[in-house]
Amino acid sequence: MASKKGKGTRIGSMLHDALFYDCRMEQLSPSGFKLLIELNQQFSGFNNGNLCAAIKCLRFKWNDKSLKKARRELIDKDFIRVTKRGKGRRPTLYALCHLPINEIEKHNIKAETTCTKRATGKREHYYPVRRDLPAEVVTAFDDARKKKEAKNNRLAESIQARQIKIGG
Repeated sequence: MASKKGKGTRIGSMLHDALFYDCRMEQLSPSGFKLLIELNQQFSGFNNGNLCAAIKCLRFKWNDKSLKKARRELIDKDFIRVTKRGKGRRPTLYALCHLPINEIEKHNIKAETTCTKRATGKREHYYPVRRDLPAEVVTAFDDARKKKEAKNNRLAESIQARQIKIGG
């Protein structure tokens, strides 16, 4: 029986393959990568431009200095951009640059149908290189295949012999 997707459950990966395999990802620090994952987790499909990177909005515990450094790094490398500056007790809102921005009337954020910095990574370049199997493994596979063929031949011969007895 297939289970249904419950409320609040995510199916799939946290990052698009194009973003994960983008060459800019190699340059990110671990804290920058962690913040990007958290902002992607906040994205629900219709709220790009309304993502918050304040300490109280994030799941993991952040040091104020490391959070500022990670935010600055993501902005400099065009992973996120500021959509609305915070004033007083209101947080600064961000958008993921590899996705179009959604319209959010509450904060006067206009929709954009194009991405500002599209992710260009391709998964095909990251498959592991095939190496030849050791000779012992190859011979073991060959022996197993030969045994299976011999067993199938004996089975076919016995079926054929039974058919001859029944027919003859």
